[in-house]
Amino acid sequence: MLPFARKEELRVVAEEIGETATLEMKVADLREIILGSKAYKNDPESVNNFLSSIVEARKRKEEQSDNLEFEKIKLEKAKLEAQLELERISLEKAKIESVRIDPDASSASGNGNSFNCVENYIHSVRTLMLPIPKRAEGWNLFFASLERAFNTKNVPDEFKGEFLLNLMGEKATNILIYIKEGDVKDYKKIKDTVLREFEPTPLACLQNFQKAKRLQNETHVQFASRLATGWEQYCTLRDVKDLETLNELIVSDKLYQSLDQETSTHVNLKQERGWFRPLMLGKECDLFFTSKNRSFSEVHSDSH
Repeated sequence: MLPFARKEELRVVAEEIGETATLEMKVADLREIILGSKAYKNDPESVNNFLSSIVEARKRKEEQSDNLEFEKIKLEKAKLEAQLELERISLEKAKIESVRIDPDASSASGNGNSFNCVENYIHSVRTLMLPIPKRAEGWNLFFASLERAFNTKNVPDEFKGEFLLNLMGEKATNILIYIKEGDVKDYKKIKDTVLREFEPTPLACLQNFQKAKRLQNETHVQFASRLATGWEQYCTLRDVKDLETLNELIVSDKLYQSLDQETSTHVNLKQERGWFRPLMLGKECDLFFTSKNRSFSEVHSDSH
């Protein structure tokens, strides 16, 4: 089964073969349901082909929108940089002007309607940030621009969570399922939930990096910057913080690429969103071969 399939794609497959799949289920849960289904045991090739067709359709659509999306991002970044410069100047003027504000009036304003405050901040911050991304790879850049805008506009911490949910629009429906009532104003928890729900899996992130190509009208410097951002995102998802861990990750990724589909699927279910260090990964694969009475004389070419 494709290791880079997304949750919604696995959910479609599960429902298509007659299994029950809910919005709350994680990727690992959906994989386990599909692999344990009667349909998969009877005809795994058909199920895998169906999943492949869904993934390929999504990739073709994404590829077609790459150039347009890139041009939009370039334009948004240019506008953002210009706006930031203007806002810095305005902020300095506002700081000077704020000295004249009556402290009592400021206090009264602070006790005003919370909704109006959030709306006011949204109106002023929206021009300084990138729009909600359409693709999973864009969330890191989105949050970077959002948090930079928060700092520029001095948005209080208690408004950031509501602000983010407001920006999410219809997507907030999926997020609110996982957010407790008391955490609606907790920006960090909401951000972490958004990334878990919409951010690409580490494997998908690695594959995007490995298959990245320079886009039409993209300079090599821009391409290099995009590659660096993609690699940094992958290392962040894998929690790489030092050279030793990075070396182990590179070796583990190379070993994983050499696995056949059945073994790689088993490994994915075992490690979920984490990853096995090289020796642990090798041990897990050996145990799987032994349990299946498979011969170590089998050699599989890289296919991931």
